[in-house]
Amino acid sequence: MEDARRFGASAAVQAEIAAELRGGAPAGEDEGVFAENVEAVQAFIVVASQWRAVAGYGGLLFVGLDYQGVCAGLDAAGIELTPDLFAALQVMEGAAVEALNARKGA
Repeated sequence: MEDARRFGASAAVQAEIAAELRGGAPAGEDEGVFAENVEAVQAFIVVASQWRAVAGYGGLLFVGLDYQGVCAGLDAAGIELTPDLFAALQVMEGAAVEALNARKGA
């Protein structure tokens, strides 16, 4: 729910999310991924090895996805990279970079 607020989800969308969280996922559906995000999550999994990182005195710093590698990986998997899918990948990329770089301090 916090992410929904942070990314500017409308009150109606937040209410829908809250209702789904209270009721759990419907039988037969994957838990944790909303149906409208499945394609983006699957695409992210396909290209999850395509990171740009730099090594320095502080260790390894993840910069972001290598977009040439992303395009090649999605193409090889038969996934069309649309503007909407690219935007969704960038949202996941940003969250992943934050999480990966935060691990260094743990």
